[in-house]
Amino acid sequence: MLIHACSFILNHVDEKGNPIRRRGRTTCADIQNMPPGTRIHIEVNENNIPCNIPESILLGSYLGVVARDPMLAPIAFPDWRNKGMEPFKKKMLAESNFEFPGHIRHWILQSLGVKWRNYKTTLKAEHWDSRPIEEILETVPAGVDQTQWCQLVNQWSKPADQERAAKNSANAKKQTCPHTMGRVSSVRRQKETTQACKLLAEEGLTPEDDNIEANERVFAIVMGPEHSGRVRTQGFGVTPTRFFPQRKTEGGRASNFGQIASLREEFRSFQDNQKREFGLFRDEMRQFMQGFQMNHPPHGGSEMFVQYEMDFIQKAI
Repeated sequence: MLIHACSFILNHVDEKGNPIRRRGRTTCADIQNMPPGTRIHIEVNENNIPCNIPESILLGSYLGVVARDPMLAPIAFPDWRNKGMEPFKKKMLAESNFEFPGHIRHWILQSLGVKWRNYKTTLKAEHWDSRPIEEILETVPAGVDQTQWCQLVNQWSKPADQERAAKNSANAKKQTCPHTMGRVSSVRRQKETTQACKLLAEEGLTPEDDNIEANERVFAIVMGPEHSGRVRTQGFGVTPTRFFPQRKTEGGRASNFGQIASLREEFRSFQDNQKREFGLFRDEMRQFMQGFQMNHPPHGGSEMFVQYEMDFIQKAI
């Protein structure tokens, strides 16, 4: 049975007093309230990374909830590798509602560490500003323990921590290959791509470099349909009507692969026609010159003229 990660829906009011429904923080309440003894099985690939798609998605969401829990993952520690975090790490693993091989515990802790650091980064980006420290200390974010918040703000105010933060920020700007798939892991994309290739193989299609149709279908299966108002991989501001002025896919969405394939096929056809017509012209000219030489033997100056024409035709051929 697939258990869905859930989240609170918070009610807000606009300027006219009308209620606004917005998505709140993910809580995975369904997972945490499972009957005792119930576990979600996690499969791993050859690299010991979770790979079964529905369950691994739930695992990622649940680990994010755990990393924000002040009782399980306190944010007062300056570093995830701090020895004081060891008892909390053991508790995180012990209270998990997932069943996974013991040898991926290191991967689980690594994932928790990344989410824990990202959570602290988000808190700093949203609440650490030019206000006086006293005011920042009084503004405790929702879901954060007040004592831990005070300890965290005091850490941020230390010169050594500010120097380290500036250095990390500079290093982050040097990153040239960021992860741009959001919550979707690379392992999940690889598995989805493999499954898409298997489906196409049943239809006799192989996603090779020159098989535009197969490549386009694999891309659509893995990445989903194009969204209205933009063209994926083409950057901000590029719209389908501008990028695909003539060719449209189903539902009015554009397909750059289809357009490229059509243009390529038209160019090949044009090349074939040109070669065929030039070949016919070359044969006719050869026959004409052979007949002309037989019926009009060269004399005097005309011999140079005929030789010039023959040289010209040979170069054209």
